[in-house]
Amino acid sequence: MNLIEVNNFTFSYPDQRPIIKGVSFNVEPGSFNLLLGLNGSGKTTLIQQLTPTFSQHGISTGTISFMNRPLSTVPEERIGYVMQHPDHQIVTDKVWHELAFGLENLGRPSAEIRRRVAEIVNFFGMQQWFEQDVATLSGGQKQLLNLASTVIMDPTLLILDEPTAQLDPIATDNFIQMLHKINHELGITILITEHDVSQLLPYTTRILVLDAGEIIVDETTQAAIAAIFVKAPYLIPLLPAAAQIVHAISPTSSELPISVSAGKIWLAEAKRPQKTSMMVFDSVTANKPQPLIRAKNIWFGYDKQPDVIRNLSLTINAGETLMILGANGSGKSTLMNLLMGEYIAYRGKLTISGHTLKSRQQLQQYQTGIGYLPQDPTTLFVKDNVLDELRYGLPESSDSEQTILTGSKSFKLDSVLGQNPFDLSGGQQQVLGLLKVLLKKPQILFLDEPTKGLDTKAKELVAQALQELRSHSVTIIMITHDLNFAAQNADKVGLFFNGTVTSCTERHDFFGNNNFYTTEANRISRDFVDNAITVQEVIEWLNH
Repeated sequence: MNLIEVNNFTFSYPDQRPIIKGVSFNVEPGSFNLLLGLNGSGKTTLIQQLTPTFSQHGISTGTISFMNRPLSTVPEERIGYVMQHPDHQIVTDKVWHELAFGLENLGRPSAEIRRRVAEIVNFFGMQQWFEQDVATLSGGQKQLLNLASTVIMDPTLLILDEPTAQLDPIATDNFIQMLHKINHELGITILITEHDVSQLLPYTTRILVLDAGEIIVDETTQAAIAAIFVKAPYLIPLLPAAAQIVHAISPTSSELPISVSAGKIWLAEAKRPQKTSMMVFDSVTANKPQPLIRAKNIWFGYDKQPDVIRNLSLTINAGETLMILGANGSGKSTLMNLLMGEYIAYRGKLTISGHTLKSRQQLQQYQTGIGYLPQDPTTLFVKDNVLDELRYGLPESSDSEQTILTGSKSFKLDSVLGQNPFDLSGGQQQVLGLLKVLLKKPQILFLDEPTKGLDTKAKELVAQALQELRSHSVTIIMITHDLNFAAQNADKVGLFFNGTVTSCTERHDFFGNNNFYTTEANRISRDFVDNAITVQEVIEWLNH
């Protein structure tokens, strides 16, 4: 018996065209299912229709059953749901209370609640932060808390909507390892949507691909990977580096490796095992090294809390693209606010274009060329439709209108100009926020995780926009968890740790000398060739 059966299901929001179009698929008990697709393909809408708690109001045809029962008759706790944004799901102020909250709402006896909380804390390894305030947790801890608060309800099916989109690479790995443990040891069936899938694939049993509301791939993992190269090539960049490399060199391979270890074994057999320096990859050439932003011995902290920025010194050159990596909650966003003058350090010296900044008021005269995209782009939105949002703050002229229309077409927003910005998908909101900032033509651009939640096509748009800005000598400072994006698009990369930026160096030097904060392509190839950090560079070396 299947756990979930979806039969010819169609769904549309009121007065809109169908988002889901006649899909049929099954979810087997104990399976680990991955749902892929571009932003706006209908993934979130589909998985929400599988949950009694989160299903959206609209018009539907077809059927969805859970263990041969109508979905509407299934107790809410049987199907757990974890959202993309960690803060959107937390409802209490203490970790222990968050774990107990759902059981309390079900009216479970106190003794049972205490027992189940104790079990889940030990299962998740949360003993050290069990009594903490939720506000003190990192993003990774908050998402683990959401997962634990859902699993404690003893669901049969666990549905997750891009749960690692906000997490750093280490937190992502911890979260995925816990998902595997939940599936493998507890037997809970999993259905997850994600854009970063390399770490997930070793654990998945089935992959579905949704394209414009229709399922075009529904296969076991290896068969689905092969099908993606044919039916959904736009998803190829999501696949593990090993699979991309092997397919490029040997497209008829019957089984593609999906792990770093398997990729290294394949490379050892394909090329001689001795390390070679036959190819040295050139760095991305920045503009002339003319210092634009200089921070020297900067210290900053919030009231009655330990300093977040500690004796930080950093130089950013004009026209340079610097990408900063680091753990959730480490202080990267605080650093960005300092560099653009939103916060003022209590010790140290910050200069922009040679001007020393000592107050917010003084900064105003230098800020005309600064653009900023925050982590949550919706904080920028003030209008009722996308077109007016893009117009806001720009001079009224035919040139501005044409620039807006051209930009919206380039960023694939021309079809949603009449929609409310808050009705867009998370990826569309991210792209809209970026375009809104770029229309004001900044000379210094600050971006706080601009690629989170974006599909492959949207990331390409962002990369193209950054390349265009670099050709006009715009200085870009970007916080990101996306190692592949940084490897492809940065001039320099820095790691934020313990209140300062360490290892700030050229991208090949950075990724080529790191073991954890590096790319899969580099992990696979580093024993064979120096400083290949992207899939394309490894392929070029193999074809040399």
